[in-house]
Amino acid sequence: MAGMLADKHVDMVKIVIDDRRGTAIKLPREVSIAVIDEAHKRHLKVFAHIHDYDDAKFVVDQGVDMLAHEVRDRDVDDALISEMKKKRVVVTATLSRELSVFVFADSPPWITDPFFVNGTPPERLRKAAELKETQAKDPAIALNRKDFEFAARNLKKMAAGGVRIGFGSDSGNGPPRYEGFFEHLEMELMVKNAGMTPMQVIQAFSKTNSEALGVEKDFGTLAKGKVADFLVLRKNPLDDIVNTRTLSAVYLAGKKFE
Repeated sequence: MAGMLADKHVDMVKIVIDDRRGTAIKLPREVSIAVIDEAHKRHLKVFAHIHDYDDAKFVVDQGVDMLAHEVRDRDVDDALISEMKKKRVVVTATLSRELSVFVFADSPPWITDPFFVNGTPPERLRKAAELKETQAKDPAIALNRKDFEFAARNLKKMAAGGVRIGFGSDSGNGPPRYEGFFEHLEMELMVKNAGMTPMQVIQAFSKTNSEALGVEKDFGTLAKGKVADFLVLRKNPLDDIVNTRTLSAVYLAGKKFE
């Protein structure tokens, strides 16, 4: 499989190791080992969707490059943190993804925030309103809340322990996740729920992400010779991470986006 993907000139390979709370067959470990080995032979990075601690520890031991989601079944320990730090494994926690599967039942205040409303098509706003009743009746809502709590707590522990933190929201596939706004929500959750500093979050979505994707030569930091993609804000995000929402201008490759 890794060979076929390499022939198609993909940027990386992702494996999914998750039985979806017992509703799916988990990817066999020997397959994970083979994919990681073959991908690395072809100079491709491997990202792993995980949910459980045991699977995270296994793929980290096998040399995976990134955990695409945080551990959500238990608290992480020093053994995993030490191994991730030693091997420079990146974790992208996707806290907003975990929040999305129950938060509409709580009528979050941002549902009426102009920043959310103005950037969301009317039909998708209607979907957001419908999710309140759907999620309130979801028999898995308590488990979903627990997943979020574990994810936030584990991200906090990993960040404090020196693990490389990347950035992602798992949005872009429709409700209950809203691309654009959820990236800003992710930043807020990383600070307010996982104890990271605004600067740590900024470095996660810029410098660390570019390194994790292998494109740091051209992207990720403001430096001579790199692609000039950047935002101009009216307020300082180091004072409050939600100031990333005070957008004044967007520049792509050095040109102002109109």
